[in-house]
Amino acid sequence: MTHDTRYPTQKALDDSWQQVIANMIALAERAAFIHEFTSNEDDCTEENKRLRAAVDAMPLGTPPTSNALDKQVDGGHYKDLKIQPIEYIHANNIPFAEGCAIKYLTRWRAKGGIKDLEKAKHFIELLIELESRK
Repeated sequence: MTHDTRYPTQKALDDSWQQVIANMIALAERAAFIHEFTSNEDDCTEENKRLRAAVDAMPLGTPPTSNALDKQVDGGHYKDLKIQPIEYIHANNIPFAEGCAIKYLTRWRAKGGIKDLEKAKHFIELLIELESRK
């Protein structure tokens, strides 16, 4: 069964809530930090004002991620897999050319189509050529 892309996945909803919670925590931490340095206006030194301005300029918090595999730049063609290519490649100490071929063969349907198959073929041809020189 394929996912209806008109609706967010449960993971996307969970990620959105994590972002909301992380922003709330960041705001609470900011408020506590600012309160600590500015609770008494009479004692608010220029240094404390500078610190408060620096805290105000900080970006809101980002959701904590359990690991780098939870994040993917440009799509979800790896995140949606049961085992990501990098996990398999790393766990099996697979060298660069073979790893690239595996990556392209894994994602071709979800991302690059025939072009990804051509890239995988190119890496296999490179590997055959380089190994034949030995």
